[in-house]
Amino acid sequence: MNKKCLGCGIPLQDKDINLDGYISNIDKNICTRCFKIKNYGVYNKANMSNKDYMKIIDSITNNDLVIYVSSLLNLNIDYINKFKDVILVLTKRDILPKSVKDNKIIDYIKKRYNNIKDIMTGYRAFSYEFVKGFPVLSKGFEIETEMTIHAVDKNFKLVEVPVNYRDRPEGSISKLNTYRDGFRVLKTIFTLFKEYKPTFFFNTLTLIFLALALILGIPVVGEYIKTGLVPRFPSLIVASIFTVISLLLWITGIILQVIVKKHKQLYELMLTQIVRNKKEEIKL
Repeated sequence: MNKKCLGCGIPLQDKDINLDGYISNIDKNICTRCFKIKNYGVYNKANMSNKDYMKIIDSITNNDLVIYVSSLLNLNIDYINKFKDVILVLTKRDILPKSVKDNKIIDYIKKRYNNIKDIMTGYRAFSYEFVKGFPVLSKGFEIETEMTIHAVDKNFKLVEVPVNYRDRPEGSISKLNTYRDGFRVLKTIFTLFKEYKPTFFFNTLTLIFLALALILGIPVVGEYIKTGLVPRFPSLIVASIFTVISLLLWITGIILQVIVKKHKQLYELMLTQIVRNKKEEIKL
């Protein structure tokens, strides 16, 4: 029998009722397990092991289009990381709290799917679209950090291929300086974090300055309420300055977040134009 269940896709069989895919009537199109789920809401656990699933996955070639259906509560991205074209269908969204926004879920899935382990070493290959749309601003070693963050932010698919890493041959000298280049990379990460996540960055600074303002200002205000006097004018002045700074930082974060959002929209339009130009070049 070569028929497969229209519900779960398992090969149908009428020999053993205890095995998956059993049907009592050859003319039916769904197995007994799927029939019970559909008509009676009765769920019986499948008898397939992880090895059985891996056999199915290993039989899929990298050129196939993979449609991966999984629960949000039990998602394993490792199964699909090796495939080029994947449509990910997630279920049980209604179980999550309404406070969990869809864009947060999407960002989480993309980060899990990219699964970057090393941004400093390795040979890199880029797509045509990435090369044409990536503005090179760094001058040295920190460019690798900038490329990775740009790829993640613009939702490019990243694939890591493990390779053997050997020690440097004896007598050779590294051109890298641990402290100098490390500081440059950290500076780049800090700068890019400010530019790509301005709301979080400036809101953090806002809370810090606001906390300092409250620490300095609350005792002064409390003493004024009790005695009607303000004996510590320096503390009051500094608290007021910190309050103004926190307000300016908060407004700055809002403005920059709007700019970042607009920049992403313009980048998508530019990427569309790049793809169109690529097709025209191929025709020529």
